[in-house]
Amino acid sequence: MKLAKQQGKDVTDAQKSLDTAESIRDSLPVLWHGFDLPHFEQVIDSGIKAARQAQQDTGVSIAKPSTPGFSIIISLAGLFAMYLLMRRGK
Repeated sequence: MKLAKQQGKDVTDAQKSLDTAESIRDSLPVLWHGFDLPHFEQVIDSGIKAARQAQQDTGVSIAKPSTPGFSIIISLAGLFAMYLLMRRGK
């Protein structure tokens, strides 16, 4: 949101959506201790939607998080190969 403000964009709608998401976040501990898990999940989903809406309302492109994948497999294979080489050297 700070980036959108710096670019001179109107962030009033984004601020409303963000405020909604934050209020939902703040109410989660009370809901969790109520043990009403289906309702808890619905509230979490609505909070996530509000946060995403706030991102969209800023007009700034949303960065997609990278998911671990092939690089982790290669790293583990490399560590395993090093282990085998060190073991063979003894």
